[in-house]
Amino acid sequence: NWAEDMTYERLFDLYAGGGNFTFPLANHFKAQNIIAAELDPRLVQKAQEKIQSTNSLQKRVRFYTSDVALFLKRTELKAKDLVVLDPPRSGADAFVMKTLAHSPVQKILYISCHPVSLARDLKYFFEAQEQNSSSKKLTLKRIQCFEMFPQTDHVETIAELAIDTR
Repeated sequence: NWAEDMTYERLFDLYAGGGNFTFPLANHFKAQNIIAAELDPRLVQKAQEKIQSTNSLQKRVRFYTSDVALFLKRTELKAKDLVVLDPPRSGADAFVMKTLAHSPVQKILYISCHPVSLARDLKYFFEAQEQNSSSKKLTLKRIQCFEMFPQTDHVETIAELAIDTR
């Protein structure tokens, strides 16, 4: 729902795993291309099999077996792209956060399973964005935690970084 307030040309799912967010995004955004990057070839293979078994996804969804930092070095992000990232518990690579901070995208959804790494990654992002001479600045619009593992210290968190339109 947090992605519905804008129109996107492409959607990127970084640290995509087997497509936990890729496929729901593809089902919701039926006209956009979805591009996913994941390092684990077994997960990419499972996602490729799902794509091949679904005619409507074959032309719109592409999975790349790649380290996300390397993928971003080869990819030009545009203002009308949505970036969703769901890194492992250790968080995103500092290069990834800095690259996103300098990109023209107007919305990033960061899903985290570890609030400490999320806080660190947002620090990387905002520090890099401050060094960027561009007038475009993303702000932390909202954040929400989900207790999916009761009686543990684990929480899932989603953070929305978006252009401040006020």
